[in-house]
Amino acid sequence: MDEYLNAEDRFAFLSESDPAPGEKQVRPSLILITHLLPDRPAFLKALSLSFEIDAIIAIPYSTNRGVYEHLNAQFTVLEPNLDQLLDNDWVTETIRSVAKRDYFVLEIGGYLSTAQLSLAQSPGRPRLLGIVEGTESGLRRYMAETTWAVPIVAMPRSPLKTIESLLVGPSCLFSFERLLREVGLTHEPKSIFVNGFGRIGTSVATDGRRRGLEVVAYDIVLERRLSALALGFAIPSREACLMKSDVVFGCTGVNGWDIADLKHMPGRKFLVSATSKDVEFRFSDLRKTVKTEQLTEGLHLLTHDWGEILMVNEGRPVNFRDGAELGDVLVLFQAEMIATLLHLSENVPEPGLHLPAIEVRDRIVAKWIDVRINPQTGWPVPSKLRSGRSE
Repeated sequence: MDEYLNAEDRFAFLSESDPAPGEKQVRPSLILITHLLPDRPAFLKALSLSFEIDAIIAIPYSTNRGVYEHLNAQFTVLEPNLDQLLDNDWVTETIRSVAKRDYFVLEIGGYLSTAQLSLAQSPGRPRLLGIVEGTESGLRRYMAETTWAVPIVAMPRSPLKTIESLLVGPSCLFSFERLLREVGLTHEPKSIFVNGFGRIGTSVATDGRRRGLEVVAYDIVLERRLSALALGFAIPSREACLMKSDVVFGCTGVNGWDIADLKHMPGRKFLVSATSKDVEFRFSDLRKTVKTEQLTEGLHLLTHDWGEILMVNEGRPVNFRDGAELGDVLVLFQAEMIATLLHLSENVPEPGLHLPAIEVRDRIVAKWIDVRINPQTGWPVPSKLRSGRSE
């Protein structure tokens, strides 16, 4: 666990970029809704240097128990089930109960998309002042609203998020292949269908091809299909993609697959999610109507009239099985979120959706490159070799 807790090492460049560090007492406090993955202790420690953290609300499908125990010893950590987290009344009352003063929320998932209206207007209670949303699926939930009571910073629109997405494909393919090795099915999948050709779908398709898999792609947005074709991927009809592929990689960020698709999936197929929650396949609903058997941790067999489905990780993101570790680029995006919160506390804009500030990102990236990259080789310097570096 120690390697994940060294916030001073991972985020040292940020403190030097912070125009006013160490003034927690004059800033709003902070409430987080987040995954409890191995990278979070260092991130939370770095956040706590600048903000009082009133509470951490754990997203239930991704909690690492060791991370939970560590954080729970230092902070108030709540563990709702997914139904509670999706319940507007539960979210509203829970946040009101833990907020100690006016606060920001840093979240991933859009869980406050409706609750933000009432939380911003809490007479006699601490008020919500702003939200920093970190995921595309969460941002979509805010975009679906017609009224915003606070400023909402759309971190998925940061170029750093685009760079991070390039690493999601290799992370997901690594975790999928690792699971296959565990169950002795390494040689079974030969072809994959990438359903959704946005940033993550492009990353999955590119890494799948690099690993020698036959890749076909589909997207409801016609221009994205053309993009896939331009990158050298076949774009058959959706039904043909389902029919001919051994693996369906859900990369839509929404419910991109339905039980009616089973008739186009003869034989044995894998369903693998590369996005958030269980939105791609809705395994919780599927298992109610299709005969389901758990084969091992992270793999269920579903038997239907036309064949078999092997559901990976209960429809949740496959790379969460291995902590979804994306390395330095994720640290840089997390640093931008910290800097964005600091900027928000000093420059609160009008209610509505806002892009991350360019000047904040440029300062963070410039300092990260200066501290982290060896100017001679152009590659990141391993942390253990970085002490005392001054270039």
